[in-house]
Amino acid sequence: MRFPAEGAWSAGGTEVERELLGFEGAAALDAAGVADLYQAHHFGGLARVAALLGMDVDVVGGEGPWLKLADGSRLLDCHASNGAVPFGHNHPAILRAAARALESGNVGLPGPVPSRLVAAFCHDLVAIAPEGLSRAMLYNSGAEAIEGALVTASLARGRRELFVGFEGGFHGKTAGARSVGGIPNERQGFPEWARTERLPYGDLERANRFLEKKGSKVAAVVVEPLQSNAGVRIPPQGFLSGLQQACRKAGALLIVDEVSTGLGRTGLLFECQREQVVPDLLCLAKALSGGIVPIGAVLVNEGLAKLLGNPRVVSHFATTFSGAAVSMAVALEVVRLIAQERLAERAAERGAQLEEGLRALQARHPVLVQDVRGRGLLWGLELGDPATLPGRVLPKGFGDFLNNKVGGSVAIAMQRYTIRHHRVLLAATAADRRVVRLFPPLTSEPADIEHLLQALERSLTDGLTAWLRTLTDRDHK
Repeated sequence: MRFPAEGAWSAGGTEVERELLGFEGAAALDAAGVADLYQAHHFGGLARVAALLGMDVDVVGGEGPWLKLADGSRLLDCHASNGAVPFGHNHPAILRAAARALESGNVGLPGPVPSRLVAAFCHDLVAIAPEGLSRAMLYNSGAEAIEGALVTASLARGRRELFVGFEGGFHGKTAGARSVGGIPNERQGFPEWARTERLPYGDLERANRFLEKKGSKVAAVVVEPLQSNAGVRIPPQGFLSGLQQACRKAGALLIVDEVSTGLGRTGLLFECQREQVVPDLLCLAKALSGGIVPIGAVLVNEGLAKLLGNPRVVSHFATTFSGAAVSMAVALEVVRLIAQERLAERAAERGAQLEEGLRALQARHPVLVQDVRGRGLLWGLELGDPATLPGRVLPKGFGDFLNNKVGGSVAIAMQRYTIRHHRVLLAATAADRRVVRLFPPLTSEPADIEHLLQALERSLTDGLTAWLRTLTDRDHK
């Protein structure tokens, strides 16, 4: 069955000629029906992208790190919506928190009315934040949080119109976030919302020189403590703390984007704590969602709060859906789980296991695996560039095959193979087509990490190279 049989509905006295599927109709769709509806009505070609990545699988549920498929098989999810599923799927405590909010009867949007849940969440988030960040602004996503931080910096620094971003930086897909980002294909074709100077990531000397020369024009510097979407790029030790000192000297604000790294992902509650950095503004999102609700937040220091606490500017930070009861209930439980179950420490322990296994993998496959890098439970495998790999590893014509069949990326080729043959879902990196990212849940058990490592090993030894040769040969016959 591709589509459930439904009769026409009547709406407002006018008959709707197209059938309305509703929730029951959606649940009855099979994989082919879903693909057809995406193709017909979803903007952006997402179904084609999913097919390219090998992610066109029929998911019907999930439990912990595993996704359940319609054919009864399971898929180890190390993609986790790029880290936005911190505790795996359908964590009982997260589901109970959402249910409590729905059962309370007080689930409307708070608007300008004070909310108990908002008050409690702001308190709890500040309680685990780096000392000195005392206020929270609430949003609905990481990109919205970045926009809020940029607006805050603009208001706080008056006539300073210049922002500093970094090459390879990714901060979201809204106008301001794109403007301060450093991935060319994310900015191409879009006018910049903000005047931005992009500097080489990790080059503290270059940043110092720029801020010494033009710092009086800079409202804020926007930086990730670890660039996830650029291929899990880690800056030299001292980069972030040195950048903070340069910002203070220039009178510019420091905005640290921890949408991907924050709340335990890298083995610390916040990655900026690795260098004892307390930024002026700290942006959060993904993990706060518990994997089920939209939410973002910006933590700010007391100085900014006092400067911008005027009722005349409060409306600049208001958003319609922020503070929704279900989102707040889930986020409160997220903070509790991370703090009370010491999930940052657990991520560090499992991350050490993962690092040891990945480095051993690289040692066994030094041609295909050029580098492994990461922290905690965020890791990247840099695979060999097809243009430089010897023919004994990848056959003649492989570059054409990649470009025509799998988006020009050996990382995507590996992602597709690992999903199809070893039932592990990885995350290819759009900004660096050589890198596969790994986002195991913070609650991962040693057996889950071992399963991931074994799947990667099998993909590289008895699978990927032979599979690529077969496909390439077939494609060029």
